[in-house]
Amino acid sequence: RKAAVTILGAAAPIAVASWDTECFGTSLVRAYADLVVRSLGLHYVNKGRDQKTVVVTYNTRRTQSQWPERQFCDTDNSYFDCGQLGHLKSRGLGRQVRNDNAVEQALKSLEGMTFSNGAKVKTRAVDFSTLDFKGQIEIDATTDLMIGPHGAGLMHNVFMPDRAALIELWIDGSSANRHFHNLAFWSGHAYQGVQMGNPVDTNKLLNLAKSAIEKIDLQTLPWETS
Repeated sequence: RKAAVTILGAAAPIAVASWDTECFGTSLVRAYADLVVRSLGLHYVNKGRDQKTVVVTYNTRRTQSQWPERQFCDTDNSYFDCGQLGHLKSRGLGRQVRNDNAVEQALKSLEGMTFSNGAKVKTRAVDFSTLDFKGQIEIDATTDLMIGPHGAGLMHNVFMPDRAALIELWIDGSSANRHFHNLAFWSGHAYQGVQMGNPVDTNKLLNLAKSAIEKIDLQTLPWETS
């Protein structure tokens, strides 16, 4: 229980995928996501929420003052030994949206729009690296539409409700990497990947988001019913 052994990320089957899967809603991925959500006691987190409420989460990529491993380390109770992480200073990230604040404000305007399916939208911008693991999964489990630039944070889509959708923004020519398309499909989620300039065209993004929201089946409950 003091070691974790895994495949190097860049060599993992998911990361090297350059093809689109035909498998939708695979049992293995869905069972994994369900295990994580239930183990954290989050499977009832949406119960009682109005099914017409659509939560849009903007998955940001922002430079952090501290690496998450160092921020959440615990020598006695965690795999991350604080004494071994002194070399981790500020954390820089690539593929950052240059007009990040403008994108956040544009998505906020969805809350005042009318949708053909009667959706009532709530939006939020989330920097997952500032949250502990349970906090991250709780955000995922309450998200109906996740939007963000290509990056590891989009892995969070596998923990979203069944009716959820993912919009992946290719702002750096990363469209050849199909792992988030595949993860969304394996999870049973709608997916759209779009080429975007940087700064992001907020009008184009709003049109994409509105279309995705109107395609969400609001008759599908976003919470556990049994």
